[in-house]
Amino acid sequence: MVFSSLLFIFIYLVVTLALYYAVPNRVYRNVILCVLSLIFYGWGEPVYVFLMLASVAVDYFLALLPLCLTLRCWAYSNTRALLLTR
Repeated sequence: MVFSSLLFIFIYLVVTLALYYAVPNRVYRNVILCVLSLIFYGWGEPVYVFLMLASVAVDYFLALLPLCLTLRCWAYSNTRALLLTR
């Protein structure tokens, strides 16, 4: 799917904007955008969706690494699991 294709402009973009503005919660809006982005990228080559999911997982855990290297990690991990953060 190309940004200038009629399918993107009249179907994908309309559905994406409708879902985005229909949801009042900002967290759910971000989830909707992430899922629809994976659908968009998967439309061209579905194999790359798994690559993107792996990249997101690696980036997420690497972003948590500085937190775990401080003393806050011990207090934080005792009160809440690292995977259940916002």
